[in-house]
Amino acid sequence: LHLRSRDKEKYLSLGEKTAGIVFGNIPYGTIAGNVYEDCNSNNVTDSNDNGIEGRIIQLDGQNFHRESISNEDGSFSFLNIPPADYTLSEIASNEWTQTSPLSPSSYAITMLSNSVIVKKLFYNFRNAILAGTVWKDNNNNGIRELSDAGVDSCIILLKRNNIIIDSACTDENGQYSFTIERSSTFTLQLQQRIGWRQTLPADSLYSLDVFSGNVFSDNNFTLVEFGSLSGKIFNDVNANSVCDSNENGISHWVLYLSTDESISDSVVTEENGNYTFTSIIAGTYSLSQQRKTGWRRTFPSQ
Repeated sequence: LHLRSRDKEKYLSLGEKTAGIVFGNIPYGTIAGNVYEDCNSNNVTDSNDNGIEGRIIQLDGQNFHRESISNEDGSFSFLNIPPADYTLSEIASNEWTQTSPLSPSSYAITMLSNSVIVKKLFYNFRNAILAGTVWKDNNNNGIRELSDAGVDSCIILLKRNNIIIDSACTDENGQYSFTIERSSTFTLQLQQRIGWRQTLPADSLYSLDVFSGNVFSDNNFTLVEFGSLSGKIFNDVNANSVCDSNENGISHWVLYLSTDESISDSVVTEENGNYTFTSIIAGTYSLSQQRKTGWRRTFPSQ
């Protein structure tokens, strides 16, 4: 009879008796846990935090590697694990951001004989999207029409607790987007652009409570490009309504720019009689001049 173990051999002759042959065994253990969606990034399993199916959990040790895919309820398990030191981790995904554990983002496990280690929890936040478009409101009516093109190279600021944490630049179509990796209250604000006036939103910014998986895609900003209006007041010596070469401009004359019979701006002519209104948004205006004793207007006639 030939008895053989991993490192010992013994031959028994016919009729020979022997004793003290023993076998030693180490019971294997189990490691289990769950993967949850962390809707509000609080690293606690709330009533609305469901399990996540299909997440890959890996168990690594010396010359050891196994993977487990989470079930419909987010549960996973590793069976028949021999005693040793292991690292339990979750494989990263572009769609999800792990919120717990962090620093490190894995569990260090010392597996003893016949151990059953459960409740190793991984929390994940489904990345949220904040997006929108900046467009030119040509007629200042607050409605995007076919002629209202997107405005490129605008800077959108992403803030949390009134602190800038990120920024985005609009593309050639005026579009921008942020990927959000945790729940919080965020604000979106358009950085002021010289030569333009923001007309929407009415409060100049968006304030958004963001939770796991949210998509806010209509955070739009509208801009009206400033125009200018210029001309000259001159001494029409021959009253022919034409500024002839010998007719000089008149300085210190006030002009008024009005909308709906309400004065919106005024300027004073320069030494040469020239004047300019700047930062004018799209609209219908009336232009008038100051009445002065001793002068009669020759142009325009009314």
